[in-house]
Amino acid sequence: MKVEALVLYPGVIETLQKLKEKRLDIALVTDAQSYNAIKRIERTHIGDYFDTIVTTDMTGAKKPDLKVFLYALDILNIPPSKALFVGDSPRRDIEPARKIGMQTAYAAYGDKREKGQKVEADITLSKISEIIDFIFEK
Repeated sequence: MKVEALVLYPGVIETLQKLKEKRLDIALVTDAQSYNAIKRIERTHIGDYFDTIVTTDMTGAKKPDLKVFLYALDILNIPPSKALFVGDSPRRDIEPARKIGMQTAYAAYGDKREKGQKVEADITLSKISEIIDFIFEK
C-alpha cells in the first residue's frame, strides 16, 4: 500500500491518547522493515504514543514467529501474563500471542481471517476504543 493512502481506523488517536494518559507501556509490532515502518508512522502521526517499535530487521523474524512477541516484551520488561496483544490476524497475531501467555484482542474491524477461520481471543473488538473498557474493567 502506498504510504500516501494510509488512513487510521476511527478512534485510534483518541484510544492511544487514553492509554498513554494511564501510563501504559505500548509497543508497535510490525512485519515491516524499519524504514517502511517509520514512513507509515510519520504519515499517521502515531509515533509519540509508542514506547518502542519492533520491526523485522530488529528481530530477524516475522509474525507468527514467537521471537517477535518476546522481543517486544523484553524491551518493555513486561511478562507475557501482564501484556495484551491487539491484532487483526488470528494466525499471525492472536495464536502466537496466546501461545506465550499474552492476553489477546482480535481487531475484527481490520479482519484478516481466512474464510471459516475461528478466532480464540480474550476479546473481539468491533472498534479500537473498546480496548479501554476491557483493560480497565480488570
